[in-house]
Amino acid sequence: MDSSTTSNGNTFLSRFTGCYMDWIEQQKQDLDELNHALLTSANDDANLRVVIGRILDHFHDFLHRRLELVLIDAPTLLCKYWSSINLERSILWMGECRPTMSIRLVLAICRMETVASLLGGVRTGNLGELDYYQLNSINTLLLKTVEDEDALHSKMASFQERTWDEPLIRIVRNANRVGEWTEEVSKALDVYAANLGDLLKEADKLRMDTLKDLVEILTPFQAVDMLISSKKLQLSLHGDTNTTTNNTNTNNTNTNNTNTNNTTTNN
Repeated sequence: MDSSTTSNGNTFLSRFTGCYMDWIEQQKQDLDELNHALLTSANDDANLRVVIGRILDHFHDFLHRRLELVLIDAPTLLCKYWSSINLERSILWMGECRPTMSIRLVLAICRMETVASLLGGVRTGNLGELDYYQLNSINTLLLKTVEDEDALHSKMASFQERTWDEPLIRIVRNANRVGEWTEEVSKALDVYAANLGDLLKEADKLRMDTLKDLVEILTPFQAVDMLISSKKLQLSLHGDTNTTTNNTNTNNTNTNNTNTNNTTTNN
């Protein structure tokens, strides 16, 4: 490997790492903004929608930046090996979290808060108050998204098999010596990377579309609550420990909002 190849590799890696770390910092800022919105505008749906739109725009910008990197080196983006957190890498699905993650998170929180309410506890957020139509819509979205995930997974398996069965196996069999790198091998891997890039683009589109559909089903307050929980989960997987204060602030805000709603109902 010559010096120019090494230099290009280091440049590409720095771009991948920079994109990843910028997104982590953006999520921290988004979490602060979401918590602030609940503290100051819990009953202002219009303002909450503005905040939600801004958060979704940040996610869209991140995916667009990832798309530029996909065109450079899709396999590197898929592996995300620049992350030092093994747990984070172990749960990746096509380079990021599964599109269904946010849906399952909402359903899990709903169950937890409903059980807490039945046991005499105080609900800490509106995600425990999803109505029948919302639950039905969320379950429908979950089933559809699981099907879309499975379809992409099948595509991945199919083109991996095609790549290894033909032409790589034939190339290896005809190689003059072990580890020989030929133009034919390079072309085969370029085709593999291009196909992989197309799948990653489809996966990112599914992530964005699923999140938007979920936000549409929820009320603005519920959507902010969901986004806060999602940010906390992703930052925790990354190893960020500065979420304790945010947890406390959010729980207090949600409790106060519940009490306010109860008072209004009683009046």
